Amino acid sequence: MQTNDHIIKFTGSASLPEPLEYQHNYKIIIDGEVRGADPRPNDDGTQNIIYPVRLITAEVLKDDGKTIKSKDRSSKSKKLRGAIYFFKEEHYPDEDEEEFYDKAMGLAIKNIDRWLPYLLKNE
Repeated sequence: MQTNDHIIKFTGSASLPEPLEYQHNYKIIIDGEVRGADPRPNDDGTQNIIYPVRLITAEVLKDDGKTIKSKDRSSKSKKLRGAIYFFKEEHYPDEDEEEFYDKAMGLAIKNIDRWLPYLLKNE
């Protein structure tokens, strides 16, 4: 089936440290996670694909060139899981994601007395 359009649908929100002007246009850079790809058939035999994107952080570009950066409200455990995922993809792409995560977390917990003092000393 031919695809006519690829559409991003945003969900979520960002917490900003200062207000924005009402009825003012801004350029916004977002960091988000694509949560799927949902093909939607059209009446003419074609389809559109909807990509739900969960907003993680946003950066608002102001007219004066300054930026307003949102706070990342993700929990630290979600950030750690994401970091483990990206490490796996870069270094062990053929490994199963859940098995790799379980192994990494097991090793981290088992060896916390070895790596945590090192990290705290070298931060």
